[in-house]
Amino acid sequence: MQMLTDRGRQHAIYLQGGQQVDLSLLLRASDYHVEWIDVLTGKVVREERRTHPGGTAVFASPDFVDDIALRIIAVDTAVER
Repeated sequence: MQMLTDRGRQHAIYLQGGQQVDLSLLLRASDYHVEWIDVLTGKVVREERRTHPGGTAVFASPDFVDDIALRIIAVDTAVER
């Protein structure tokens, strides 16, 4: 697993080969846009918006065989794409 973070505003996590995983992350209180991305195709395979009160947040991945990435962006700091 590899992770990049921008001072709690956005996070990118890369997972190599495997199956379904649960990731626990310590996040500040905010609304978050969450995307699980198939890194081979670049397609978003699961997406959600989540309100988090602060503290530990658990993110359950979809089932995967090859690599997958998780992108988490605090909505109050998101830049339109």
